[in-house]
Amino acid sequence: MNLLVIKTKVEEKRYPGGLKGLAESVGMTEQNLHRCIRENKIQAHNLESISLKLEVPITEFFDEQTTEIRQAGRDYVEDGKIEHKGTEYNGPVTIADEALRAENERLKEELLEARKEIINLMKERR
Repeated sequence: MNLLVIKTKVEEKRYPGGLKGLAESVGMTEQNLHRCIRENKIQAHNLESISLKLEVPITEFFDEQTTEIRQAGRDYVEDGKIEHKGTEYNGPVTIADEALRAENERLKEELLEARKEIINLMKERR
């Protein structure tokens, strides 16, 4: 992760109020944002809010390996839209979205397997 990108994007986009304005718009103090950038540590929800405010994909703050993960998930994403069971979401697609989708699918499969086991056990008891 490279949080110095936040500083660069604020300057490039001439964000109103600079880093202080960005910090306030995401519910942080300017000092806290500076500390996050300096220590290269930030809470996920704050980073996501910053990416939305700066209108950049969250992958801008990550290295190439993380970007490859996003590339691998493109099977689920087309033109920035996620389609799922007839619903459509037209917001920015984040790594978190893709990770949650994969975790959701994994949990569904586990649940189906557990259900099958319970059914088999109930059949055996008869």
